[in-house]
This record gives sequence, C-alpha cells and structure tokens, in this order.
Amino acid sequence: MNVILEGLKETVGQQEDFEDDDDVDDENLLHYDVLISKSQLTELCSEAAKLKALNEMEALESDKVVKLLYILERNIQDGCEVKGMPMPEAGDVHAESEDEEDENGKESQKRIEHAIDCLSRGILSCLTTLHILTSPNMPKRVYLEGVIESVVLFTKTQLQNTIFPAFDPVYIVNMKSKGKNNTPQKKKAGVINTPGAQSKNLISFYQKLHEVVGLLAELLHLQILTDSTVLHLSSLGVAPFFVENVPQLQFSAMKLVTGIFTQYENHRRLLLDDILASVARLPTSKRSLRTFKLSPGANIQMLTALVLQLIQCVTFLPDQLSIITELEGDEEDRFIDPEKDLLISGKFDTAVNTAGHFLSSFLSKCGKKSGYDCDYKILFQNFLQDLLSCVNKPEWPAAELCLSLLGNLLVKYLENKGLDVPMRVASLEYLGVAAARLRKDVVGAQAEMESIDKIIKDVRKREEDCFVENAEFESEEEKVEYLQRILLDYLAIQGRSDPALVHARHFHIACWWKGASTEIERKREIGVREGKKRRRRESSYSNDEDDEEAIDETEEEADNIISKLAFNRKKFLLGKIKSLSEPFTPRKIEMAQTFLDYQSAELLTRYLSSKRPFTAGFDFFLIRILRFSMDTTVAIRTKGLRCLTMVVEADPSVLARNDMQIWVHNSFLDQSTSVREAAVDLVGKYVLSCPNLIDKYYDKLSERILDTGVSVRKRVIKILRDICIQLPNFQKIPEICVKLIRRVNDEEGVRKLVMQVFQNMWFTPVRSSDDNGNERLLSKVSNITDVVKSSEKVGLDFLEQLLASLFKPNDDNKESMRGRQKILNCEPPPAVLEASKQIVDCLVEHVLRIEETESVLSEATSSSSSKRFSACAATLFLFAKVRPQLLITHATTLEGYLSLRCQNSADLQAVSNIASILELVVPLMVNPANSFLAQVEEDCVKLIFKNDRNVIETCMACLGAVVNKMTRNYSLIRDCFRKLYEFLTTQTKLMRENPLEPLFSHHRPQLRRAIFTSGLFFRYFDFTSADVYGSDYSPDIVQQIFAELLFMDGDSTGDFQYLAIQAIGNLCVRHYDFMLGSDLKKIYKRILLTTVTNTKEDSLKIQILLNIQLYLTEEEKRLIRQDSEWTQIDNIKEMGDDNGETSGMASTIIQLYLKEILESYLHPNVAVRRSASVLIQLILRQGLVYPIQIVPYLISMSTDEDQGVATVADKQLQEIWKKYPQFLQSQGLNGIRTSLVLHRLLASSNSDSNPVLVRGFIVREKEAPSALIGFLYSLLRSSKTGRRGLASSLLKQFDENHHDHLETRLPDLLYFADNLAHFPYQVVDEPMYIIHQLDTTISINGSEIVQCFKESLLSPHCKSELDGYDEMDEDEYSDDDDDGEDECVERLAERIPEGDTKKFEDYINASQGILLLLNLKEHLINVYGLSDNQIREYSPSNSSKSLERSVKRRSNSGLFNPKAVLEHLNRPRLSSATGFASERGKALIKQFLQFKKLMLKIDSGVEDDESDY
Repeated sequence: MNVILEGLKETVGQQEDFEDDDDVDDENLLHYDVLISKSQLTELCSEAAKLKALNEMEALESDKVVKLLYILERNIQDGCEVKGMPMPEAGDVHAESEDEEDENGKESQKRIEHAIDCLSRGILSCLTTLHILTSPNMPKRVYLEGVIESVVLFTKTQLQNTIFPAFDPVYIVNMKSKGKNNTPQKKKAGVINTPGAQSKNLISFYQKLHEVVGLLAELLHLQILTDSTVLHLSSLGVAPFFVENVPQLQFSAMKLVTGIFTQYENHRRLLLDDILASVARLPTSKRSLRTFKLSPGANIQMLTALVLQLIQCVTFLPDQLSIITELEGDEEDRFIDPEKDLLISGKFDTAVNTAGHFLSSFLSKCGKKSGYDCDYKILFQNFLQDLLSCVNKPEWPAAELCLSLLGNLLVKYLENKGLDVPMRVASLEYLGVAAARLRKDVVGAQAEMESIDKIIKDVRKREEDCFVENAEFESEEEKVEYLQRILLDYLAIQGRSDPALVHARHFHIACWWKGASTEIERKREIGVREGKKRRRRESSYSNDEDDEEAIDETEEEADNIISKLAFNRKKFLLGKIKSLSEPFTPRKIEMAQTFLDYQSAELLTRYLSSKRPFTAGFDFFLIRILRFSMDTTVAIRTKGLRCLTMVVEADPSVLARNDMQIWVHNSFLDQSTSVREAAVDLVGKYVLSCPNLIDKYYDKLSERILDTGVSVRKRVIKILRDICIQLPNFQKIPEICVKLIRRVNDEEGVRKLVMQVFQNMWFTPVRSSDDNGNERLLSKVSNITDVVKSSEKVGLDFLEQLLASLFKPNDDNKESMRGRQKILNCEPPPAVLEASKQIVDCLVEHVLRIEETESVLSEATSSSSSKRFSACAATLFLFAKVRPQLLITHATTLEGYLSLRCQNSADLQAVSNIASILELVVPLMVNPANSFLAQVEEDCVKLIFKNDRNVIETCMACLGAVVNKMTRNYSLIRDCFRKLYEFLTTQTKLMRENPLEPLFSHHRPQLRRAIFTSGLFFRYFDFTSADVYGSDYSPDIVQQIFAELLFMDGDSTGDFQYLAIQAIGNLCVRHYDFMLGSDLKKIYKRILLTTVTNTKEDSLKIQILLNIQLYLTEEEKRLIRQDSEWTQIDNIKEMGDDNGETSGMASTIIQLYLKEILESYLHPNVAVRRSASVLIQLILRQGLVYPIQIVPYLISMSTDEDQGVATVADKQLQEIWKKYPQFLQSQGLNGIRTSLVLHRLLASSNSDSNPVLVRGFIVREKEAPSALIGFLYSLLRSSKTGRRGLASSLLKQFDENHHDHLETRLPDLLYFADNLAHFPYQVVDEPMYIIHQLDTTISINGSEIVQCFKESLLSPHCKSELDGYDEMDEDEYSDDDDDGEDECVERLAERIPEGDTKKFEDYINASQGILLLLNLKEHLINVYGLSDNQIREYSPSNSSKSLERSVKRRSNSGLFNPKAVLEHLNRPRLSSATGFASERGKALIKQFLQFKKLMLKIDSGVEDDESDY
C-alpha cells in the first residue's frame, strides 16, 4: 500500500508534499483533484482487499487514508458523469467525405475509450473506498460523508443506466421513451444507448457493482450514515428486486435493505412506501411477475419476498441473549432477566407494528386512484395470494403474522360504512380468502397427525441412535417444545447456505417467546374450570368454607403450573437463539440435514401454527363474515356468500354449524336474486360431500325451486339432480322428482333443463352389454313408480306433460319436413323410444307380476301391495297416453286385471287405469282375437254395473272405444242401456205421481247409478245413429233422456240434482245443441249467477263449470283427431263437409255463457274460483272469444289469495300483454275495481261483523309489502305511457266531481291509494310523476271543498266571522287557545241548517280523500328518499336520464298508514235525532277547520316555493 501511495505522490508532481500535508480541510480539497490510472486503481483495490482480509488496514496512517479517499472521490465523480456502458458505433451516414468519416470514427472511438476508462476507474475507486471503510477498527475520521455519498450516487446511477437496461429489455424501452435520439450534450459526455447484448466489460462491471452493493450493506453496521445517504441507499437497494436476470445483485441488495431496516427505524416506513411506489411505477407486464422461487414448483412476487424478509429481519436477536445467568438457571426461582424479556418481546412488537403499517398503507391505496395508472387492488390480490402461498413455510413465519393482522384490519374496513362499497366488497373478499386458508390449514393439520407422529418417531430414533416404539410425550407442551427444537435446528443448519433463514429462525423464537405465557395459560384455564366444576359436584354436600379453600388451592396450583411451563419454554428458547447452541457433533448435523427435509419441516410448521391464536381466530373471522353478509348492500351480501363458499370448499363440515344454517336459511329468503343464487350455490356445491347435511338443508333448499329468479330455480334443479344421481338411496328422491316435474311448464330455459334431467335419469336406454343392466332398469322403474305414487295428491298432469315433451320429435326433423309429411313422419327420439319400451316391458313383465304374487301370498302386506300395484298401473297409463303403441304387445296381459277382485280404493284405481290403457291400446291392435275383444266387452260391462263412478267412466270409455272402432257390437250396448233406461223411466214416473212413495227411497242408490251411467252412454255412443238405437228405441231417445234428466234437476230433496247436472254435462259432449236450448241455458245461468253460498250451490256451480270445460276439452280432442285423419287422406275431395258444421260451435256456446262464467269467479269459495280460472284459461288458450272482456277478471284473479289461481292469471296476462298491450291499458281500472269486489267478498265471508275494510296491499313473510295489483303495474311499467295511464286513471277517482257518494266511495279510494303506495317502482320518474299529479289534485280539489263548505253555511251576515277567521294569524290559532277555538266552532255550528247535514258530511268525506292523497305523498317521499328540490324541479315532460336511474325502497319504510282517514272510516256515525244534531254539527265544523288549516299550510308552502324562484 505504501508503494502505491508513493506512486500517487509522483503523480501529484510539483504540488505540495502529499505525505506532509497534515491539515486537510475543505479549502484544500481541490488540491487533490487527481485522476488515477486504471492500472493503479486495480492494484490499489487488490491491496485494500488484502489488508481488509488480514485486518491490517488500521495500521495505515489515517491522514494518508483520508487524502486517498479524497482522490478516490474525484475518480468516482468522474465516473458519475458517464451514463451507460458505451459500445462502438457505425460511421455517420451523413458524412460528406471519407476523410470526414474517418475523422468522426476516430473521435467516436476516443469518446468510447474515455467513457469506459471513466467507468472502470469509478467502480474500482468505489471498491477501494468501501474496502477501506468496511475494514475493522478504522478511525471515525475516515468515514467521510461526501465520499460515501459519491459511492452511493455512482452505484445508483450505473445501476439505472447501465446494468438494468443491459439485463432487462423493459428498461431499454423506458430509456428510449424518455429520449429517442442521443442529444449532442449526451454524446459529449460519452452517453450512448446500450444494446441488450452483454459484453465482457459489462459482465465485469456487473460483478464489481454487485460487490459494491454488498460492501455498502457491511458499511451500514459499522457507521451511522446521514438521512439523505440512507434514502439513496433505500432507493438503490429496492430497485434491483424488480429487474430480471440479476440474482447476485438481488442477493446483495437484500442484505443492504435488511441492514437499513434493522439499523434505521425512522426509515422503515419510508422504505416500505418506496417499495410500493416502485411496484406502481413498473410496466403493467412486470407488476404480477412471480420471479422469487419459493419451493419446487412455486414462486411468489419479489415484492412479497422483500416485505416478508424486512418484517422478519426486525426480530434479529444477538447471540449474547443465549447466555444463561445463574439466576436464570435456577429452576426454583424461575427468573428470566427482564431486559431480555423486554428486548425479545419488543422486537416482536416492532415487527407487528411494521407489518400493520405496511398492510394498512397498502390497503388504503386500494381505495384511491394512483398517479401511475396502477390498480392497487390487483397488486393487493397478488400479494394476498403470495401470503397464502407462504403460510406454513418454515422460512416465512411472517406470512402468518401478516394474515392475522390483515384479518383484523379488514374487519375494521368492513365496519366503516363511510368507505366506498367496492372497497368494502374487496375487503370482504380478502377476509374470506384468509378465513378459507385458515380452515384448510386446520383440517390439513388434523388429517396429517399420523405423518407428524412418524416424523417425530424417526427423528428421535436417529437422535438417540436406538429404536423408539412410539412418539408419545407426557404432555402436549413437551411435544410442542420438541417440534420447535427440531424445526429451529433445521433452520440453523439450512441457514449456513442461506443467511436469510437466520432472520426466519429469530422470528420463530420471538413469536414463540411472545406467546409462551398466553398459549399455556389459555390451555390451562380450561382445565382449571373443569376441575372447579368437578370439585363442586363432588363436594355439593360439604362445607362452604372447605369448598372455598379447595378452590383457592386449585387456583394456586394452576398458577404454579403455568409459571413453571412458561419459564421452561422461555429458557428453552433462550438456549436456541444461538445457532446450534447445543453440543452438536458432526454426525448429528449430517443426520439433521439428510432426515428432516423441506416437506417435513413444512408439515411441522403447519402443526405448530395450528396451536397459535391466529389459527384459532377462524371462528372470529367466520362470525364477522356472517354478520357482514347481512348488510343492507346487495353487493356486500353477495360477496359474503362467495367468501363463505371458499370457506366451505376448504371444509364442508362448516355447513353443519348452527349459525351457518340460520344464516343460509335467511339468505334463501333475501330480496336480491343474486344473493339467493349465491346461497343456493354455496349449499349445492358441498352438500353432497357430507350426506348428513342434506337432511339439514333439503327442506329450505327444495323450496327455492319456486323462486322468482330463473337462475335460482335452475341452480336448485341441478342440485336436486345431483342428489338423485349420486345418492340413489336417499329417501326423498320421489319427492324431489315430483318437485322437478312440476317445473315442466316453467320458463323455457328451466323447462329444457328439467327435460334434460329426466332424459338422463330415466330415458337413457340400458345397454344389453351392461352386466348390471337389469338391476339398473329395475331401480329406474321402481323410482318412476315411487314418483307416480307420490304424485297422487297433486295429480299426474305435470308428469304427463313431461312425457309428452320428451316424446316430441326433434326440431331439426320438423324443419326438414313439409306439408302433411311433417306430421306423418315425425317420430320420437330413438333413445327415448327405446328407453320407454324397456321401462314398459319391465313394468308389465316383472313389477306387475311381482305385485300380484305378493298380494296373493301375504295378506298383511295387501294394502301396501295394492298401492304399489296401483302406481304401476298409473305409470303404464301415462305411457299409454303419450305412446300407446308401447303397450300393444301387453294388451292381453293387462286385460286379465279387469277381472281383479278389488279390496280397497287402490285396487279400484288400478282397474280404472287399466281400462283407460285398453281404451287407447286396443283400437291400435291389428286383427286382435275375437275372444280377446269379447272378454274386454264382458269385463267392462260387469264393472259398469258394480263399481264406483271412476271405474264406471273409464270402463264406459273403454267399451265405447272397442265397440265403436272394433266390434260394432251395438246390440250389447242396447241391452246394457235398456236396464238403465227402464229403471230410470220407472222411477221418474213414480216421482211424478207420488214423491213420498216408500219404494222410491229404497231404490235411491240404483237411481243414482242409472242417472250417472245414462249420461255416459250418450257421451260415448251416438244414439242419434240408427245402428246404435236400432229397433229397440225411438229416434228421439236422446230427447227423452234429456227430459228425464231435466226433471231430476228439479229435485231439491237429495243429490239427484247434482247427478242430473253431471249426466247432462256428459250428454252435451256429443249433443251440444241442448246447451243452446232455453231450458238448459236458463238452469246454467241461474246457478252460475246465484249469490247463495252453501255446499250444495257451490257444488252445482263447480259441476256446471266442469261440464263446460269437459265439452271444450272433448271438442278440442275431436278437432285434433279430425285434423289427424285429414292429414292421412291423400285425396282431399274424399273428405266430407259434415264436420264443418260443428267446428265453430264451441265459440258460439262460450259467447253465450261467458258473462256468467266470468261472474262465477267472484265467489268466496276457493274451489269455485279454481274451477272458473281453469275454464277461463282453457277459453283463452283455444281462442274462442276476444280477450278484452276477460282482462278485468284476469286482473282480479292475479290478486287472488290462492297462489295457483294467481299464477295462472299472471301467465295469461303476460301473453295478452305481448299480443294486445292496449287491452291492459284500457281495462286496467276495471280490473282494479273487479279485484276490489273480489276481496270484499273474501273479507265478508271471513268475518261475521260489519263489512271489513279492504286494504290494497299484501304482506308476505320476510318480504316487503307489495300492491295487490303490483303484477299489472310491473307489466305496464316498461312503457312510460302505460304506467302513467294506470296511475292517472287511479288518481282521477279522487277528483272532486266523482264525490257524489263519497261516504261509500272512500273505502274504494283507500284501496286505490294502497296500491299506489306499494307499486313496485323502479326508476325515479315513477314516484315523482305520482307526486306531481297528487300536488295538482290536492291544490285544485282542496280549495274547491273549502269554498263549497263556506258557501253552504247559513246567515250571510255572519260571513265576516268566517272571513275574520280566514285572516286570523296562524300563531293566534294554536292548541293553547282552546277557549277561542271552541267559541268559533259553536258559532259556525249554529250556521248549519237543522236536520240537513248531509251536504256538509259529503264535503267532509271529500276532504278525507284529499287527506288520503296528502298521506300518500308523504309516504312516497319517505319511502324513496325524495327531496323537496327534486319534487319542485320535476316536470312530466322532462326526459332527463337522471329520472331513469333506479330507485329503491328503504328497508324500514313500513306500510302506508293514513291514520286520520282510517279513524274517520271506523268512527261511528252520530244519529240525526234531536239532541245529537248539535254534536254532529260541531264534529263536522272541527273536521272542516282542521282540513282548512292544513290547506292553508300547503298554500303557504307553495307560495314560499314560488318566492324562491
């Protein structure tokens, strides 16, 4: 070194003596402005490194060292002027001659060589300087601030301008974007943009530069630097982490940044903020890169690794702490040095504060806009995912701390309703992610206990070098301590190659130290409480003093145990601060390295984490998520469900918690469709993984299949489908199938989904190659029959519609056909047809025979067997109705069951179904045996004369199909009918002659059968044909029987009237002309319009509606058959014109009875209303009348209490709205009035007192109140004209000109106002328009009422008194001035004519209508949060978009409750007798004055509003 310094002296030349200059100050710094050659600097750097390694640097004279540092500083500054490692350039293309080109090339070459020389000297000067400054025991005077700052600035400049662009192409683009061309000034300084290629000089420069960064990290521990220098170092150390392909530099930068973080507390927050800002400044493509290798196959962002490492480095513990003093070694005293305790605890608290600040700062930026066009939410999501990846990694213990702090911070954000909703939603999502990971770790730790025990056993075996039978410990604390020890030893051994693990190891120790007392105490408290309870139970009869002493001894004993355990744990941790502090032999070190691998260490870390409070905080986070998921904001509620879905995904057993069940059930009833869908999705995803959860959620989940949201219904259907497929033994599968089948008429998407479900479940053919095919087929058939059996109560209509839909030809097949061939060639899908054939064959060949055998062998099970047999027959009947060809081959087998001996109702139903099957199948048979047909006829006749009505009807239909289409055996029909005809005529003759004849009562059952059966004969056989009546009967036999039935209809003593009506209905199916006759028309209309409500009249009314419905249904079937026959005729001329005469009779008949049918709906009996609604629906479907006259009744039906009736009406209204929207607009008011009539009928039938006040809204459980006619408004709402027209028509009813009978009309107005108050308004314009119209009506009609009342008073000379009252100041007329008010009322009451208060009562009633409007206005303002400015500035003609924004009802708005109007309606009317007239007059005057006072306030408010303009 002295030789080198002598060489530098010669370089100085004639200047002052280099060695003898003892006084070096700022004024003489320029004296050493010397540039040292590269060769000298290389040698000087090498010598400085050697002296540092030999610890001989301190031997140099400090004066010489200081002078040298000044010279090196000048060389460093010279290198700072060069920005970028230059490379040779091509010649200037603009050179005008070769001489100029050569001259420019030489100048460029000189400039490049000069720049490279400056950089080389600069980096060598930096290395030399840092070797000197980082040498041990150097004097303080050598740590020159200027020199250190020059080194830092040089390093920072060259990193940004040389290294980063050379190794990461992104930085080349950034440099080019700052300046596309090199300016002359840059060329003069030697700046030339570097290409991406890495030259030899660049590699050498990079190696030296990363060595400089490492030496700067060492310098931090030797010298306290200025704040400005530390700031530059922070920026220098953070930048390399976001550059690719510089791993050595990042390693050195990590040491530098952790050194700053450890040594300079005031810069910690600035450093963390700088890290976030650096990420925000990165290009978008680099913000989400995961370049830090976490473990095999896993990577995290460099941001996450840097932040976690900084948090962990705060807990660095010096080795001196591991020295155990004599007091600490005494186990009896249990003494731990307080300074050590405070130091270790304080370092962990510092780490907690640091992590909390970073997370709070990071999270706060997510809710703000960044100046760098950076979305911090995406950065935070990536950071959170990295934290989750790092959790339970032994080298990243700070990740668990960050997640714990983040959870608490997110809870605070969620509780702060002042934040934006998107920010709160994001916070809830982050909280859900953390909670899900917590649960996953807990479940994983519990599942891997066997692996942990195996690891413990193997490690103990290696350590003790002997066989260990088991890995059991005396206590859980001993086990935890052992696991902590082997984990710390693993980190210590691995830390020899990775110094970053030292900080992780110290963080583990500080964390366990902090929780040593709290964890043990928490565990022991449970034991102490249980011990107290046990002792109290044992000493329940002992002395109280003894009990107290025992409790004290228990607490003291527990405290001693806790103190001992905490002391032992802390003593153990102190001994592990120093790496491998125990006497480890090389053999043991090698053993630990080879045995405890990374996966084992990770497993132990996860187990130890499950013992800490953060893992136990899952319940806290889950409860918070549940609470916030009930927020008033829909987005938060929906996100809460998504979060819980993540939690349940980690552990489906969470759904078994009581609080989860309550919360999920509430979410099923949420007002928002998205929330309900999320709740259903949550349950549906994981309920199958835990079969015990199905019973807990099935009832509520299955109810959602009726949800108003289509997406919710679809999701429920998919869940129920999965239950049926994956759990075939679930006991409620038939019920599930029934619920699914009832959705076959739902919205198109839902209907297709239902059909797809059943096609996959039932109608997928079983392959012959399938070994379990027979079992699967039997299971499928059993399932179908169970479903049919379960559907008995609700009917099989939906199942029939499902089969019909499945058997429909494919759409592609339809489109490819034309004309009549489209119908002839349309066959069901082959797969469905094959599967159905397999099902039918299985039913007939197996199930029916099995049931028959069981019914014969076991009498005890006959009832259940009969029900099963009936279900099988019903199933076959369904297939026969859809595809009768499937049962042709089984007709002979089924016919034998007609002779079955019926023992119960199930057998009767089975026989009825079999008869119906034969009705459909036998006519399709080709050349059936005569014996078979004769047997069918014989069995049907027997059943007709000995069974009940259902069997009679089906057997009659079967007999009619066989005789009319196959045998033409009309003689049999005449013989059968003769018995009924003779008996019927005989009995009717007897009734005419002597109604009290005793024999008549004896033959009543036979007469009932004769009446019912005779009607069926005329329904299924054409007795107007000579082939039928033959020579036995006259051609007018139909008229004769009709006359007899009309006579029976006149009998009011028994049930003959009902049977006669029923028989007439069957007769009129084929002979419709009787319905046009005056006799039957009179009977039908009289019964339909009767207002008498009793069981008999209601049953008659229902039967007449069924008669008309039967005629329309059979007429429709006849026309379908006629159309089918027409398509099978090649020559159209072959068709006759006879059928054309009856084609339009259905419309004629319906027009004749339509008014009575519609009026029959307005009935208090729900059965009558249901029958009427079905008939009305059929009329509309067939298009028999113009629908405008039915619309008012459909509107009324949509408000029906019966949900089925209302649903049918809603569907019909929707179809009419699509075709004829003007009908709903024009008939809306009539429909509302009709609904009022209906609800008054319903209210009066349920109350025995005076007429009940009918309100126009309905309140359903856990739903907001809604208007009765809300569905009508929801249809008209799509059009501004439509919704305004409906509102205006209702408001016109409040007009003063309509108040001729206001005493009776006020309840009507209340009904209208209720609907206006609870309409489902969706945009601001809707309630604003109502309020605008209310203001107009109130101001005009209110003033007129006041004026009319004043003019109707007597004594014109007293008018001044009234005028004086008008001019009276409002303040004078106050509640305190009771005497003045009473005096004024008495004077005005005297001016009312005696006995003539009717006119004044009308005015008061009219004023109640105005009060009702005022209450309605106030209600709308409160419910929708409208302001006075909005109301004042509103205009109906304004088309501003602000009026089309959505509006929501306030959750706590309540019902529309006009108290004053309700009190007026409920107030008893005063008698007009003498003595009460004065009281009535005073009451009228008081009400008038109150109303007038209110109108004056309104007028003054209007004037104030006008003055504001």
